Amino acid sequence: MRRYDGIVRAASDAALADAPADLPPIRDRNLGTSVGPIHGVACYVFETDADLALATRRQLTDWLTEATKHQLLLHGYPAYVIDHFDVSFVSHEEIVRKAGGNYHHYFN
Repeated sequence: MRRYDGIVRAASDAALADAPADLPPIRDRNLGTSVGPIHGVACYVFETDADLALATRRQLTDWLTEATKHQLLLHGYPAYVIDHFDVSFVSHEEIVRKAGGNYHHYFN
């Protein structure tokens, strides 16, 4: 599992390094896998709801989803499960509203 967690982190890092300049800043990420490569996740956390809305409106979330999956493949993630890899987005403000800012509680 650690091997795949490392691939997910490296792929996310690479996707963000190639991101368009107008992508609002990513505050944090929840990355990893739960059963080998199956059930892999990359959740990007924007600072504000407005940042997330802007990224969605400009289709930057779509770009980041595709870039993350592309980088996963380049970093050795198994192609047979890539369609099941979950890329999602949330704002820090949402985590504060739903879980009082407790990331562990929000993501688990």
